[in-house]
Amino acid sequence: MANFSFVYTKPPYGNGGALEAARHLVSDEPFVLVWSDEIIISKYKPRIQQCLETFEKYKKPVISAIEIKDPTKRSRYGMAEFKDINGEENVKEIVRIVEKPKFGEEPSSFATHGAYVLLPSVFDALDKTVPGLHGELWLTDIINIMKEDTGLLATIILDGHYLDCGDPLEYLYSQIDYFKNYSSYSKEVKDELKRFL
Repeated sequence: MANFSFVYTKPPYGNGGALEAARHLVSDEPFVLVWSDEIIISKYKPRIQQCLETFEKYKKPVISAIEIKDPTKRSRYGMAEFKDINGEENVKEIVRIVEKPKFGEEPSSFATHGAYVLLPSVFDALDKTVPGLHGELWLTDIINIMKEDTGLLATIILDGHYLDCGDPLEYLYSQIDYFKNYSSYSKEVKDELKRFL
């Protein structure tokens, strides 16, 4: 049902470097880019499907957005400033994305990351982007350049349940969260957690 290709990232590293490594595989047509260290569960429709529907409607690049309700966690993500679109509730125009803002300096409570529908023109922006922190290429920097030519939209996953697997502690919390809320073993997990507590 699918063909798989594997590539190795070479310097410059960072998530923008990973995009560069896959350029030869996807540079001729729109494509979906998804991070492997996070899960967003939606009872409405899968997150990628929601993003693709927005792309099909507007023919512009799209990023999924999820509200980060805990303000102390917003400094981990790319937080977005939005502009409303007439007649749309869960689709917004992205004015800018601030990568890992300092506490209290985030432009909104919404993180835009994890699932992207991108056009080949993202590679033109990549070529104009200089490495940032630690000499790494950051997708946020690339996208902020790209959006000046293509525009950029966010699909807000209104019922999204976000499971962050990007560091060991959050990964542990996400496993507990998943088993508690979605697994057929949820009763056993709850009983075991009670035993530990």
